[in-house]
Amino acid sequence: MIRAFAAAASATVLLACLCASVNARPSESSSATGTSADKTDAGAKSDNDGCSTGDDQSSTNDASQSNGSEAKNTAKHTSKIQHGLNCHFAGLEFAAGPVSGGGFGAQLKGDHQYDLTSFNAGPPLGGFLEMPNQLSVGYATNDSWDSKPDSHNQVSVDLKLSLDGAMLTPLHPLPNPIPPECNHDWNLPQCGSGGEPLLGYGLYGDLRYRYGTFDDQGSLSHVNQVLGGGGIYFVWQKGMLNQPWIDIWPGVSLTYYSPISTDTPLLKGILPDGIKADFLQAEFKTGLRFPVAGHPFRLIVKYDGSLPTNGLNNSWESLWNVQLSADLFDSGFEPAITFQSGKNGGLSYDRQLLFGIVKHLSE
Repeated sequence: MIRAFAAAASATVLLACLCASVNARPSESSSATGTSADKTDAGAKSDNDGCSTGDDQSSTNDASQSNGSEAKNTAKHTSKIQHGLNCHFAGLEFAAGPVSGGGFGAQLKGDHQYDLTSFNAGPPLGGFLEMPNQLSVGYATNDSWDSKPDSHNQVSVDLKLSLDGAMLTPLHPLPNPIPPECNHDWNLPQCGSGGEPLLGYGLYGDLRYRYGTFDDQGSLSHVNQVLGGGGIYFVWQKGMLNQPWIDIWPGVSLTYYSPISTDTPLLKGILPDGIKADFLQAEFKTGLRFPVAGHPFRLIVKYDGSLPTNGLNNSWESLWNVQLSADLFDSGFEPAITFQSGKNGGLSYDRQLLFGIVKHLSE
């Protein structure tokens, strides 16, 4: 199981590096529409992870300026939402330390997405619904290990491809002709209004590998499984921009998974129903920051609910993960308390209260 956990960690980091390298290549479409994350205003506020939380101002060209308020607001909005999703909806975190009840535990959890390219999907429908216009690739992982011999150690690694869109405040047209000052600052009152982010959404496909342990007649057995799925996600943004207290924008997703291949020492017919069944997974995640005695604290809450859609056992399953950490030493390693308990997709995660450190590997 240690090898599986290490392999999952290596695979996740490799996926992160591959996604980042793809994202680092500038695309013509993102340059043309002004969605590059580094095209931010010099005065934009940055938090300590380097993410701009201010009003991102996209560079423009003569063609985009002549397209009126819809092009203007869409470009401005797309820059905010895509950079924000990369910075404030994700992150890969490694936590390790002693576990209550004895033993040593480790967790590797998180998700991240990177924009590949954007394209023109036309003006927002009704002036507020921006159709999907951004192709993104991402990864997710949910790994848990405990040194106690009877532990239910679980590994899960996902590769996702998504098509992202947004909802924004209604657009109001620019005057015609466009005032010259609007070519330099689109935020001026005379340059139109609207197009500010309300929420982001996306459709995605998901390929998941998981290694799981489960109880089998008083002993532990294991399963290697590949699942395919797809779903939709929503990330709330209104009131989230430029807020120092928000660490991860509140987001929900709904995904349907179906096993593609299953490898286990047991006969497939006697596997627990929840493991071999298709299932629907609902996820909620958010994170907050707040100061205590002059030090920044971070609280991250993640909930995964799953419901088998076939088989004999169709009961709802819940998995909770809550982490409180404090940046006391400004070293990148933070003292943390991490709580985990529940069941997801037919696999039980041991109730674990981990006292140790956390390292934010990517944000």
